[in-house]
Amino acid sequence: MKPNFALTLSFDGIGLLHRSEGGWLTVGEVPLNDPDLAGALLGLVDKAHALDGTGITTKLVIPNQQIRYITFESDSRDIDILEAQVRSTLNGATPYHVSELAYDW
Repeated sequence: MKPNFALTLSFDGIGLLHRSEGGWLTVGEVPLNDPDLAGALLGLVDKAHALDGTGITTKLVIPNQQIRYITFESDSRDIDILEAQVRSTLNGATPYHVSELAYDW
């Protein structure tokens, strides 16, 4: 299933894009410092419903600056050993505890 909307995150705000035949079109953007952030985001939802009455399916676009790519070597094929090595590699690699991270390998 292809999502009909994309939610974009940046250090400045939250944006909503709508999929069209010609590509992604901007529905709107809300700055993070908006005094009525919740209301402004609800406004984006209302616009989305007006654009597409079939419902809202969305993908999340995370800024590349918020994604950390780390490489390490392992000879193991055991999933438990690999996960332990991944967690060990992540430990201290960010200011967050490993339990607070979403990661994939």
